[in-house]
Amino acid sequence: MLEGELESERELSEAEKFESWRQRAEAIIEIREAQEDTRNEGGRRWEDWLLDSTNKDSTSSWSPDWDKGIKESEDKVRVESADDKGLVESVRYLIFGREDDDDMLYEDRVFHYASLNSAKFLAVLIIIPWAMDFLVHDYILMPFLERYVKTVPLAAQMLDVRRHQKLEIIEELKTERGRFQLEVEIGKSPPLSDEEIWRELRHKALELRDEWRLENRRAFANIWSDMVYGISLFVLLYFNQSKVALLKFTGYKIINNISDTGKAFLIILVTDIFLGLT
Repeated sequence: MLEGELESERELSEAEKFESWRQRAEAIIEIREAQEDTRNEGGRRWEDWLLDSTNKDSTSSWSPDWDKGIKESEDKVRVESADDKGLVESVRYLIFGREDDDDMLYEDRVFHYASLNSAKFLAVLIIIPWAMDFLVHDYILMPFLERYVKTVPLAAQMLDVRRHQKLEIIEELKTERGRFQLEVEIGKSPPLSDEEIWRELRHKALELRDEWRLENRRAFANIWSDMVYGISLFVLLYFNQSKVALLKFTGYKIINNISDTGKAFLIILVTDIFLGLT
């Protein structure tokens, strides 16, 4: 009998184990919340009764003792509420865990397991698509386009300098010609003949043309490398549904442990970051 149970336990996959852990942890949390609500409601009724009796018997000799007891109970509630997990403790627990695993609650072990696997999966989601984008752009598309443009005239025409880019090249050449004339007038350089000025401007124009052509090839390669990035990210998310569920569970637990003040601070911080980027 025991051997059969051990074999069935080994056959359970990692995802099935976590699902059973998660369901049990959620059930425990719901029961505790219901018990806490019941205790809070009873405490509120008891406190209301104490306040009413204190107001009625305010002239009695033992009313200060009741006031002192009520104040101590309120201080105790404040201390217990201050012991709840905040953002810093959640992040510390996510990274370092706890020192004594034997004293961990059941839901804490589930959260520890989920947080570690979520961190690994999040690193995979960041590193693998970025690496694919980098490899495809710099080591596949750019060398291919460089050879393709040299051998196929249509591709060279498609990725050649655009009209607005030619206008920018003309403006750059005008600025360069003005710089030559200014350096001659202030004595910084010797006078140049028209042929020498034309040679310098031609060299500058060819340099600008090559830069714009390279920029066009990079823009064209960025389109395809971004598509590879998106496809690889979609594939990772689609074929790792259990890891996605772990990530959602971990994010929900972390956000749930943050106080309202911490949530407001995070919202303001993220808003300021996006405004600064734009």
